[in-house]
Amino acid sequence: MVRRYLFELFGIALLSACAGSSAVPRAYSVPAEAQNPIVIRYEGSTPAEMTEIVALMCSDVPIAKSQVVPEKGYLETRWADIGEFGLGLQAEVYPFQERQVVYVFQAQETGEHAGVLQIGGWYQPTRPPGSSPRRDSRYDRLIPTDHPGYQLMLQFEFRLKELFARREILVVDSSKPEG
Repeated sequence: MVRRYLFELFGIALLSACAGSSAVPRAYSVPAEAQNPIVIRYEGSTPAEMTEIVALMCSDVPIAKSQVVPEKGYLETRWADIGEFGLGLQAEVYPFQERQVVYVFQAQETGEHAGVLQIGGWYQPTRPPGSSPRRDSRYDRLIPTDHPGYQLMLQFEFRLKELFARREILVVDSSKPEG
């Protein structure tokens, strides 16, 4: 019986190892100049097309979408627990509330078939008992670059660039926002 259990456990581990995609890194080095939001400048797409690509990426991750407005180049995810993604993000060391994140993708046209895609992320920091988030915004604080939620943003950037390459969308620059 123990032998059968060990055999099944080995089989599950082997299948899990083979099923993972080696194309998507599990951990990303955070650049020294990293900022939230992540900015990707592109050519060869409209904001509406960019929103469709982002929606496809969200379905692949998977992360649930709250709002998708292609005509405005806007996509927002639902609040999600980063601990559920199982990407070695070490989310378990964070209080449950700080693991709750929301992402906003905003594509803006800067020229004919050229634009900027911003990937922003927010979380709710832990508060003293009896306090609550600010009333003026449902978003409380930008995810810092050392938070596991930022690692997920880097994965989004990686996956989006793969999808852009397949659709022949040129990434002109991926850097911090201007200003």
